[in-house]
Amino acid sequence: MLGTDTDSHLSILFTDVEGSTVHWETEKDKMSESLARHDHIVRDMIASLRGHVFSVAGDSFGVIFSESADTLDASRRVLRSIQQEDWSEGVEISVRLSLHSGAVYQRDNGAYGPEIVRAAILCEIGHASQILCTQDFVGKITNVETRCLGRCRLRKISEPLLVHQIVSESFARLRNVTKKVCTVPASRDALIGRQEHTAALHELMDSTRLLSLVVPGGVGKATLACGLAVYSQ
Repeated sequence: MLGTDTDSHLSILFTDVEGSTVHWETEKDKMSESLARHDHIVRDMIASLRGHVFSVAGDSFGVIFSESADTLDASRRVLRSIQQEDWSEGVEISVRLSLHSGAVYQRDNGAYGPEIVRAAILCEIGHASQILCTQDFVGKITNVETRCLGRCRLRKISEPLLVHQIVSESFARLRNVTKKVCTVPASRDALIGRQEHTAALHELMDSTRLLSLVVPGGVGKATLACGLAVYSQ
């Protein structure tokens, strides 16, 4: 599937085992056996849908597909197979998954680029049995119910990412994200001579959800309010 020094618009799947660190610390032998079974399941599902594994790091898989439909199908098959597997004699494995589409740089049988980073970080914020996806991926699939989880700030990603979930059950809030996204434009001018006012307002903002500025027109309410809005993020 991969060529050399090419740039293709592909779909990306990441899988990750939930809570693996604790399992390794407490049940090393059983975890080793369960992870081998997990790896076999994931590789079989991916091969059946012509996916290419470009990364295996610990208990995580990075895979690329030519078709978004195959990527979605693979994520569902992997999740279903893991859930239906009999783990009674080992450690029960749970996985979280992420789906994304974008430009992928291919070299030496590997895949690189910012879209790979986005997909990998998206996988980190999910929960066991949760399939997260980006707006870029959602735009390429049809007849699939998704739930929008809002714009989220992810580590290492400069712009907020609109995150969706392939609908199944409800999950807890996404991990390690800031859902509040500031839409207030940054001020081009420094706020001069308002140190006392801003300090007092900052204290008030820490103890109230609604703060009104009532002063005569033309004294800079909008500039001060924008500064405070950015502070509140």
